[in-house]
Amino acid sequence: MSDAAATPNRCGIDTVEIARIERLLRETAPSDLTQFFTAQELADAGEGPGRAASLAARFAAKEACVKLFPREAALGKISPADFAVVRDNYGAPQIVPSAAAEMLLGLLR
Repeated sequence: MSDAAATPNRCGIDTVEIARIERLLRETAPSDLTQFFTAQELADAGEGPGRAASLAARFAAKEACVKLFPREAALGKISPADFAVVRDNYGAPQIVPSAAAEMLLGLLR
């Protein structure tokens, strides 16, 4: 049996209430939002009425990624901040892992 066959495929899914992100935006200093989102994610979300929904979608994607690493998340070795949601040339969202997340992904391959 190859290593690829021995490693189970994993998929994470999550939802985030927009009200939760609206509260975060109200109660968090703009400079502190970078604990949760990259500068590019904040810029992509804009400043208009759809900002909270856009950031909620990004945060849900980040939390779904964290669910791929339940042990590491429980140990505090990985968090939603370890994943960035970017758009490709066609506007489709893609995940870019941090160096720490990339290392953990390498251990699963």
